[in-house]
Amino acid sequence: MKGEGLERVRLALDTSTSVGSVAVAVGARVVARARLTKQSRHAAALLPAVDEALEAAGVGASELDDLVVGEGPGSFTGVRVAAATAKGLALALERPLHAVSSLAGEALAHTGFPIRYALFDASAERVYGACYGVGSA
Repeated sequence: MKGEGLERVRLALDTSTSVGSVAVAVGARVVARARLTKQSRHAAALLPAVDEALEAAGVGASELDDLVVGEGPGSFTGVRVAAATAKGLALALERPLHAVSSLAGEALAHTGFPIRYALFDASAERVYGACYGVGSA
């Protein structure tokens, strides 16, 4: 865990879509990530992916300052899997948990564009979508 004024260490989880993700960030830099494929069962694969990302980052769970979870939109079960896992970790580690839009997370991951779009398959020939303006207007 980092002290005041130092870069915070965050663990982010998102399983709202068929491809889930885990990331470890130090400050604004993503230092490790793990991907859950379409073929994996997110509930079974999420904690091993957390371990993989923490190990790749060289960070122990006790060093985390915050946990972040994608709140969808997306699969109801998928959102619950990440939310329950993140909440359990946050309670066990006594760390704050923050929920963010999965669409915002996807859009903001692509740097270099002042306007960013995110689209997720919502099934039945529908999509979830959002547009974000980044930076000063």
